[in-house]
Amino acid sequence: MTAQPREGISLKREDITFTMVKPHAYGKWPEVLAAILSYEYKTAETGIEVPAEFTIEAIRAPVKIAKETAKEFYAQHRDRPFFLELVDMMTEGTVACMVVSGPDAINQYRQLLGPTNVQEARKNAPYSLRAKFGESGDGVPLSYNAAHGSDDPKSAKREIGFFFRMSEVSDRIARVLTYPQ
Repeated sequence: MTAQPREGISLKREDITFTMVKPHAYGKWPEVLAAILSYEYKTAETGIEVPAEFTIEAIRAPVKIAKETAKEFYAQHRDRPFFLELVDMMTEGTVACMVVSGPDAINQYRQLLGPTNVQEARKNAPYSLRAKFGESGDGVPLSYNAAHGSDDPKSAKREIGFFFRMSEVSDRIARVLTYPQ
């Protein structure tokens, strides 16, 4: 079901991202994968829908995240009021982790993810992963938004390193991730 890498296309760090299907959406992760591979976006210039050309470079599922790993993974949120709730949610079940590549993958994938808030996603980005697979309602935390995606190349490299060894991703991905900036 994964697309094949496009041979001869050189990758930049912006072309590689990490995503994780969160525990509450794990039962639907094959549907999430299908949505990633079939994603099309409208170009700013013409408004025409074009394929994002995502390639799934590596998958690890199911993954059970330990509390300490979740705390380290989300360390940038340590001082935020939702931190412990996020850690608890991420350790309550299993997740699916993926390395995704494609032209401008970080930005394109974040567009596919949609807004962090599921209600906002359903209103403003109804075809996004968070709108389709996230949970919302009274008492449902914002973190139940179905999936995580890296927000920049440095985060992507760091996050991939939590769940994959360089020997587990293709040589072309490993070269880009390990080449000094």
